[in-house]
Amino acid sequence: MDQVRLGIIGYGNIAKNYHIPAIAQIPEAKMLAVADMDEAKAKEYAETHSVPDVYTDYRRIMDRDDIDAIILLTRCNTHVEIVAAAAETGKHVFMQKPFAMNSDDGRKIVDTAEKGKIRVVTSFMHRYMDETVKAGELIRDGAIGTVRMIRQRNGTFNSYETAVRLWGAVQDIGPHGVDVIRFYANEKFVKVAAMMDPYCSGITPNTDGPDGRAVDMVSVMNYELTGQVLVSHEVFWDQTGGQGRFMSEIYGSDGAIFVRPMFSEKPVAIVKKGKPTEFPDLDKMPFGVRHHRAFINDILNDTYESASPEEGFEVLRVIEANYESAASGGAPVAV
Repeated sequence: MDQVRLGIIGYGNIAKNYHIPAIAQIPEAKMLAVADMDEAKAKEYAETHSVPDVYTDYRRIMDRDDIDAIILLTRCNTHVEIVAAAAETGKHVFMQKPFAMNSDDGRKIVDTAEKGKIRVVTSFMHRYMDETVKAGELIRDGAIGTVRMIRQRNGTFNSYETAVRLWGAVQDIGPHGVDVIRFYANEKFVKVAAMMDPYCSGITPNTDGPDGRAVDMVSVMNYELTGQVLVSHEVFWDQTGGQGRFMSEIYGSDGAIFVRPMFSEKPVAIVKKGKPTEFPDLDKMPFGVRHHRAFINDILNDTYESASPEEGFEVLRVIEANYESAASGGAPVAV
């Protein structure tokens, strides 16, 4: 095999603005079909990218023997059903985060992937961005010594209504931060302690989240990792400070690395006491290409650069533990 033939399921904003443009730049990936319940959206995608076949039922893609993998860009409450259908037909899956609605569903997906011998990769896009990759390289090269503490911030400029539709800020964008923390520290989560606005500010929570839980907009979470690494993770859904998608601060025994620092237009900074701040050059790639190329290469070369189902499940467990902690008033919860 020298090319991976793809079927796209779901064509919303994230597909239109991130996933599809990146995949279109990878010669080893060929998009053959798109399925979306909104036929007009599916046709728009097909016409824009010269994709021959359009469906309103995703099962039509599963029925095709000439499709090797699917790009699953629907909401996470569909993941169990669609991953099971993919496994039955031997199709690999690249899917949007969150991994699943809850850990019970997440375990089903992990077991389905293992039984069906398919790759199921969660779209932790921030891990593959130029500046995150560079920060990871610097940490592993010992640029700041031993990692001791991380501050991670994730934010959007979206409305309360969108948070309700996506079941909360931590549920939707929190997984990106948790995965990046794992990437930087290369350690396991031990316990979490969280506070979220519906639980601690006195406002009436909207309980349209998964399993009736409250929908959050602002959250502050503290983590303990193996290796005695401590983490502060902040999520702000309708933030006004101009921080963008995310910011990271990684503090080590010999210095610190700042990713997307507010004190500079440079994407990565290395700060050490008594020395000038360094701004390393990045290995730049077009937006999203590194991320999707990893998935394509893994299929072609039988490698494992992309996030495994177990990694997706671990992130999901951290997210669940955060909600459990917040609901109890911030009591620590083991992961």
